[in-house]
Amino acid sequence: MRARSVIVATAAMFALTGSYWTAHAQDGPVFQVSPASPDSRGFWSTQRQTPRMLSFVGALLPDMIAFAYELPVDPSEGRPQWLSDSRYDVAVTTAVPTSLPEQRRLLQTLLEERFSLVTRRISYRIPAYFLAQGPKVNLIPSQASVQDPDAAGVTQAACRATPRTSYTCIARMSMSDLAQRLSVDMQVAVLDKTGISGSFDIELAKLVCDVGRRCISDYTSVLDRLGLKLELHRDAPMESLVIDKIEKPSQN
Repeated sequence: MRARSVIVATAAMFALTGSYWTAHAQDGPVFQVSPASPDSRGFWSTQRQTPRMLSFVGALLPDMIAFAYELPVDPSEGRPQWLSDSRYDVAVTTAVPTSLPEQRRLLQTLLEERFSLVTRRISYRIPAYFLAQGPKVNLIPSQASVQDPDAAGVTQAACRATPRTSYTCIARMSMSDLAQRLSVDMQVAVLDKTGISGSFDIELAKLVCDVGRRCISDYTSVLDRLGLKLELHRDAPMESLVIDKIEKPSQN
C-alpha cells in the first residue's frame, strides 16, 4: 500500500489561495509552489533556510535556478519574457533535518518536475572577478546547523547583536552563494576561488549598484570586513546554464 500523501502548510510564509502543489510521500520531501502574492512582488525577494525548509518568497525563477545549480543563468540566450516578469513563492520541506547540498538537489527536482525545466551547461572565457581570501578571514560559522532543526534561517543572533538598518544578514551562506550574490548585485562575473568550505552567517550592505567601478569599489569595502577580496582576471574560465525548456506550472 502506498504511504498516505500529505500537504505540509507553512502559513507564515504563504497565503495559499489558488496555490500549485506537489505532495510526496509522508516521510519524503514536500514541494510547494504558488504565484507570489501582491505583497511579495516588490523588487526584493526573500530567501529562508532552515535544516527542514528551503523557501523563496516573491522570487524570480532565474535566481532560484542559479541557487539550485550553483551556476548563473546565461542572460544572452533567448528565453520567454515571463521568466523576467513572474515571481513565485516556492518551498521544499523535509520531515528530518537536511543538509544544504541536499536541499539544492531537492530544489532542482522541484524545478524539473513543476516547471519542466531542462538546462545545459556551456563553457567560455571572459573577464571576471575571483572571490579570494584576504590576509585575515573574518567569517562567522553558521549557527543554523543540520543538528539544530529549529534554527532560524534568515537572521541569526550574531547579526542581531549589532543591528544596523543598512545591513542585512544572510544565514547558511556558502562562498559560492556569496560569489553568485555579488555577480547579481554588481552585474559582473564573480567566481568563488576562496577554497573555503562550509556555511556562514554573513552581513552584507544593502547596496544599490550601478554598473561600473563604483559598485565594485563599494563591495570591496564590504568584503574587507569579512577578510575577503576581489581579484580581476582578464581571461577567466566560466560556466553558466542555458535554459532549453521551461513552462509555467499548471494548476492542480
